[in-house]
Amino acid sequence: MQKSRRRISDINPNLIEDPIPDIEWWNPEMIRQGLIEPLKPKVKMSNLMKVLGSEETQDPTRLEKRIRSEAAERERAYIDRNIARKLTHAERREKKEGKLFDEPNTLEAIVSVYKINGL
Repeated sequence: MQKSRRRISDINPNLIEDPIPDIEWWNPEMIRQGLIEPLKPKVKMSNLMKVLGSEETQDPTRLEKRIRSEAAERERAYIDRNIARKLTHAERREKKEGKLFDEPNTLEAIVSVYKINGL
């Protein structure tokens, strides 16, 4: 079964005149064209020999240190991206109020009421 691929023309036929969109699935094409550099291989302790082969097996301690530092760098980048994407307190409140009050199609709020007679 072949995986379906999204094309830019499916989204917007006039996109050829527009600047390159900042979309994650666009990156492989940009890599092929040489506009951005390809990603480094993710070397983990479990796939060490698959990725590197016989390269750098002379000093396994140094290699392990490099792999751990690269993993820590990837984790820091992941945390930084999440922090940058995180909503501020005011934005969270505005989003919540928008969900509750600004939807014109919803005329009612769904609630649950519980009665506890005794504990």
